[in-house]
Amino acid sequence: VKLDRIKMNDNYMNQKTVVLITVFALLTATSVYAASFKEDYDAAYKSFESAKSNSEITKVAEIFRKLSERNDAGKLIANTHYWQGACWYRLEEYSRSLQNFEKVLTYPLSYKEEDARYKVAVCYMRLKEFETAKWEFNRFLRDYPQSKHAGTVRNSLAKIPK
Repeated sequence: VKLDRIKMNDNYMNQKTVVLITVFALLTATSVYAASFKEDYDAAYKSFESAKSNSEITKVAEIFRKLSERNDAGKLIANTHYWQGACWYRLEEYSRSLQNFEKVLTYPLSYKEEDARYKVAVCYMRLKEFETAKWEFNRFLRDYPQSKHAGTVRNSLAKIPK
């Protein structure tokens, strides 16, 4: 009977060890995968900062588009859309830019929500959709009255043709 208990305990310990090793492997693989996304995201952002030519900016937009399709983006998913929008904005492709900035606003608790809301209004201004721009600028001031962009928004509102 004692020998059976020892065998059962060994069997139980082996199962417990397998479970612990599996959990550890999953946690390690997940954190390595998540770190890989962050590394890719940081590299794309550095490319954005250094891009000078239209072709370089277009390539960076494509990198952020591919990052936005990854399953491991986590909270940075909205940022990938924001930087795509920023690329298209630099290229003066305001409709494409607007689509990406609006996409940012579909993610709750985005790090880039305030900046994206501002850029949405600016894109409408650039597209000469003045009534929509006015509405978006006023919405921005209502939602973010203490924003670093508030002064610029007020100036932009004053420039909208009547």
